[in-house]
Amino acid sequence: MANSLKEAWNILYKSYRGENRVKTVRLQTLRCEFDALNMKDGESVEEYFNRITLVVNQLRMNEEKISEQRIVEKILRSMTRTLSRL
Repeated sequence: MANSLKEAWNILYKSYRGENRVKTVRLQTLRCEFDALNMKDGESVEEYFNRITLVVNQLRMNEEKISEQRIVEKILRSMTRTLSRL
């Protein structure tokens, strides 16, 4: 427990600074996961779309701004060759 305003401020600062580091690492992990997503052989478009939506929602919950255009481009770029010929 803090005995002064300065001590209380230092405790809060250290707590939230650590939280920001965790959030930064989490965002980096989610960005990498989003970039690495590819449609698996035998996976339906719906299943793939659901996987992308899950990662995008996690990014947005962590205050990451990701445009709809980027998401659509990712989906179209990463579909399997069989589907991309349609």
